[in-house]
Amino acid sequence: MSSRVFCWDTTAFIAVFNGGIHRTADEVSGLREVMDMVDRRQARIITSEIIIAEVLDDKTKLNELMMRREFQMISIAGPILRKVGQLRDAARQDGGRSLKIPDASFIAVALAYGAEALHTFDGGVLAMSGRPCVDGLAICKPSGEQMTLAL
Repeated sequence: MSSRVFCWDTTAFIAVFNGGIHRTADEVSGLREVMDMVDRRQARIITSEIIIAEVLDDKTKLNELMMRREFQMISIAGPILRKVGQLRDAARQDGGRSLKIPDASFIAVALAYGAEALHTFDGGVLAMSGRPCVDGLAICKPSGEQMTLAL
């Protein structure tokens, strides 16, 4: 049974689908590390259903991954959608930051499902890591290393 949960946004999935094109060797290594954890059932990946609208070229690959039990697409209806609005408002209150609906949906899913971290390559989203406007969520590039601070 997988013990670690990571949330991936579209950029992480696309990097896997295209073999890490435009990613550094360290970034590709981080992706492989997480995928290896998933293959060994030590981790699972959750994501927002909005990914269906964002992945345009690799729908077949996305569908194949989502058939695996270690991957789960989460609906953003109801409470998660309300959280999306709260996150966008909080970001705006946090120095006028802009948080797009897709990005906020990945953050909301990560928070609602207790993900250890949101994995992304999006620089604007990475800059929000740990901020109060995202409820302190760790946001980082994919890696299996510990993402939370030791208490």
